[in-house]
Order: sequence, then C-alpha cells, then structure tokens
Amino acid sequence: MYSVLFKQEQAHDDAIWSCAWTKMAKGGTNYILTGSVDDTVKCWKWDEDKLDLQHVLEGHALGVVSVDIAHDGSVAASSSLDSNIKLWDLATGEEKK
Repeated sequence: MYSVLFKQEQAHDDAIWSCAWTKMAKGGTNYILTGSVDDTVKCWKWDEDKLDLQHVLEGHALGVVSVDIAHDGSVAASSSLDSNIKLWDLATGEEKK
C-alpha cells in the first residue's frame, strides 16, 4: 500500500483523458502513462512519492483518449481522436514502426 493519499502535478497543457499504471517485473519500478487532449502521451516514473517525467510521446494529430501498458512494461499503446493507434517502446520513448 502506498503512503501518498493525494498528489497533484501539472502534467499536461490540457485535460488528461486517460491514465495507466504498471509495476515492472524487473526492479519493481512503477510507471504511469497519461494521455491528454494536448495530443501527447507522457511516461512518468513513480519513485519515493514523486513523479519524474521519462518521455513525452508525440505523434497523434488529435487528443489522446486511451493509453495502456503491456504486462511486461516494455510497450505502451495509445489511441486518439485522429483514428490512429500507436505503439511506443517505453525504454526509448520511440514510436514502434
């Protein structure tokens, strides 16, 4: 159980529509993804009660409406109002082609 009951960050330039959280099997690191109306996905590392921005994932033309993370934490998926689904390598922050 986490000791933080309330944490607020100015994470995006516009509203956040989606969020996903995973704990990596190797090392136990926690990652949080946020998807926003500002057309971006952000990958955050959660460690010792603070969020550290790891990657800004850009490529959608309209707001991001959903995000999810693969069970092993290596790949993320995002979908947008631009009718596209994108896959992201979370180690590098690069879009998978």
